[in-house]
Amino acid sequence: VTGVKPGGIRRLHDLLVNLISKWLRRAKITHMGGVGGLKKNCKGLFTEFVNQLPKLDPNNPAHAADLRYRQGIIPDLMLDATSIDLPENVAKMLGDRTLADMKTLAPGTVH
Repeated sequence: VTGVKPGGIRRLHDLLVNLISKWLRRAKITHMGGVGGLKKNCKGLFTEFVNQLPKLDPNNPAHAADLRYRQGIIPDLMLDATSIDLPENVAKMLGDRTLADMKTLAPGTVH
């Protein structure tokens, strides 16, 4: 999370992601990310697509910021809807896989 100091806000975010992940595992919904996921995070999910973007010039002053931006595209959870027995109209709406990204606001945070 950009600009967030290590501590309470990040721990709150991770706690909520892990809680949702535990509920998904308990409901037998296959997913990535969180403590109950097949993988504990979704890193590398977009690597194939990001690698097709134009190469970054290491001599460009914005190189470090551009690289951080590209590496920061990581959703918190990816749900595999094929593991759920859903009515056909709902399954079409969700698609095979659904991404989820947790956003948290903490008391006293300026936005």
